[in-house]
Amino acid sequence: MAFARINYHSRSPALRIDCGKGDFLIDQNRAFHRHLESMQIAHEYEEFVGVHNWEFWDLHVQEAIAFHVRNLKIKK
Repeated sequence: MAFARINYHSRSPALRIDCGKGDFLIDQNRAFHRHLESMQIAHEYEEFVGVHNWEFWDLHVQEAIAFHVRNLKIKK
C-alpha cells in the first residue's frame, strides 16, 4: 500500500481491481479498496462470483482490456 500513501491524485494511474468472491485474495482486495477510498484515490473495484483461476481470468480479461483502452485513450 505504499503507492496509496503518496499524494499524487492528479498523476495517479488509472486503477481497476476485480476479484472473485471465492478468491483466496478477496480480503486483501477489499482492504486495498477501502484504503484507496479512504485516501480518495479514484479506482474501479468489482467483485464477481469466482475464484483465482484461469476460468475467472478468461471471463473478465475483456473488461480489464476495455478499462485500459478507455483510460489510455487507445483508438479502436
